[in-house]
Amino acid sequence: ENITYQMNTMSKDEQNLRLGGHIALLKVQSSKTAEFCAREALQVFGGAGYTRNGHGEKVERIYREVRAYAIPGGSEEIMLNLASSQLKFVTRMAPDPRDALIKKLQKENEEIKQAQSKL
Repeated sequence: ENITYQMNTMSKDEQNLRLGGHIALLKVQSSKTAEFCAREALQVFGGAGYTRNGHGEKVERIYREVRAYAIPGGSEEIMLNLASSQLKFVTRMAPDPRDALIKKLQKENEEIKQAQSKL
């Protein structure tokens, strides 16, 4: 309710700036909830939930399509990344272990260039 109210009272630019992370988290939560409900319905129907006819037809279809509904909005990982960056959950990037190797190789490259320029 709060986000709906804010969307109705904010300008588009302000919505993009302040609500993107919150909406991304809502999308992730709704995708996970839909998957959970489909999985539990399949458990209730048992083997009939896998058939494309009879009582389990709708459950089978929802279970099959629930992932497809989540993808057009962006995958969960992308939504969580967006939310964490906009809500500033991450204050600095984690160091990449390859950075030390890259710096070492760059230093060696410079030394080789300097040695070649002296020749």
